[in-house]
Amino acid sequence: MKILCLHGYGMNANVLQTQLAPLLYELRKSYDLQTTFVTGPTPAPAAFGIAGQYEGPFYRWFDAETSSPAQLVSNATRNRHPSDTSTSPEDYIRINMRQRGLTNVDPTNACDNIESIMQTHDAAPFDAILGFSEGAAAAAGWLYRQAAQNSKVPIKFALFFSGTPPAHFERKDVLLADETSERITIPTAHFIGSQDPAYESGLALYNLCEKASARIYDHGKGHNVPWDLKITQAMAKEILAVIRNCDDDEDT
Repeated sequence: MKILCLHGYGMNANVLQTQLAPLLYELRKSYDLQTTFVTGPTPAPAAFGIAGQYEGPFYRWFDAETSSPAQLVSNATRNRHPSDTSTSPEDYIRINMRQRGLTNVDPTNACDNIESIMQTHDAAPFDAILGFSEGAAAAAGWLYRQAAQNSKVPIKFALFFSGTPPAHFERKDVLLADETSERITIPTAHFIGSQDPAYESGLALYNLCEKASARIYDHGKGHNVPWDLKITQAMAKEILAVIRNCDDDEDT
């Protein structure tokens, strides 16, 4: 089982590998997992809580002159619009991002980078893609582009941690579930935290996925991958359920 892992804004492959280590240890009790951690192409300042804790340099998936969905949501959360009376994750993003002019998200180069990585490993393809924060937005954008190009999605499932919805290819802003009928149809697992400033964005990404094959787990923490043993075991249980469902589909 091969999984491609994409870090968040202002991180690198080693940061995400460290953060996921307890969870991967738990998963490998049940499955032989091969994980490939790749670093984004564009230099970036260290994300909050990363500098001083991890060795740089740090990177991102989106171009330096382009805001990522994760950044836009983070900025909107820190400066919540005074007229915010949102009743859904989609309303929250509309009010706190679009009304503030927080748009201009071009996912093209991020998706091109993911496609290039996939092609490099074509001889032994990946079974899944995993993304944290901006990495989740990039991964989801790549999945949407595959569908838009009528291409067969070459992976079996996706895992999103502290996720953010992808960007719309034509409008160049965040894609929302109540504005499109298109969905990510492969099985997905979403890990969100009720103390995460970008909590609503994780829910908005979940809403863009086919509910019949999407699982969601609220670990109750912030914008990170918790190391608490009980939470780690619970997250592993969700991922194992997705993997086993994929295995069952292959057997039928």
